Amino acid sequence: MRVALSLFIGLGCVVLHTAFLVRLLGPYPLYDLLLPLIVRVSIFGPKGESILIILVLGTIMDALSGSPAGLYVVSYLWVFAGVRGSMYFLDAGSLFLFPLILAVGIILQNMLFAISIHGFIFESHQFFFLLKTIILQVTVGLVTAPFFLLILNAAYARCDRWRVQLRGEQPDPEH
Repeated sequence: MRVALSLFIGLGCVVLHTAFLVRLLGPYPLYDLLLPLIVRVSIFGPKGESILIILVLGTIMDALSGSPAGLYVVSYLWVFAGVRGSMYFLDAGSLFLFPLILAVGIILQNMLFAISIHGFIFESHQFFFLLKTIILQVTVGLVTAPFFLLILNAAYARCDRWRVQLRGEQPDPEH
């Protein structure tokens, strides 16, 4: 049930990002709206379910965004690996650390995108445009990440309550 909820939320984020927000605001002030979900699933979800969600949503985002094939899948897998690795050292589920982890994910994703498009050679105007874009996206991410985490936590808590009501199962204490 959690996988279905994650895919439903992810599809909503993909549609919102690719169909509406990019047309209204342009592509640069927004970070990828799937990143908060990817970070949250990476922190709280089982490894197998998290990878499944990442592969499905990354493939959909690759198909709809017009990016080079596999770019979103690879960036999400790198974010997943980074989050899982940081969990050994940090309380990654903290409301205060979540924005910082998301900011690192935004930087990582932008760097992967820039390298895939431009290679390792940047002209000065490209570098400063990339730097301005990353700073703007990280700022927006730091401000909005706690709200995304609260909304996602509430959605998963409601999902657990529905599962208990429908099947008589016990809620999973890890999530």
